[in-house]
Amino acid sequence: MLKLNDRELVTVSDDCSLKFWNAQLLRVELSISTETITCIVATSVRKDIIVAGCHSGNLITIRTLYRSKKEVINLAHNNLIRVLTSLTTLKDKYFVSADVCGFVKLWLSTNKPI
Repeated sequence: MLKLNDRELVTVSDDCSLKFWNAQLLRVELSISTETITCIVATSVRKDIIVAGCHSGNLITIRTLYRSKKEVINLAHNNLIRVLTSLTTLKDKYFVSADVCGFVKLWLSTNKPI
């Protein structure tokens, strides 16, 4: 689960969906079909990009403003992505992904690997 602000939450589940919730009404406002997501993070200077790590090793990016899939980065890792974190000390301009085999990658929040 990811808290976007005081009014909105994002959840992912094994049913291959990413859901935007109205936190005050506890109601799903939008559901996006995805693949199996294992972790999510909000990143970028405005925290307006959600990055989802997938069981397949793919990364999915979603702009919170448009609420649709922005891009799928196929085989960002060769294994299940276990951890995503935004680097707040660097003003969220970067995020890190790590897979189950211990490979760690650094990315610009514009989704370019470094």
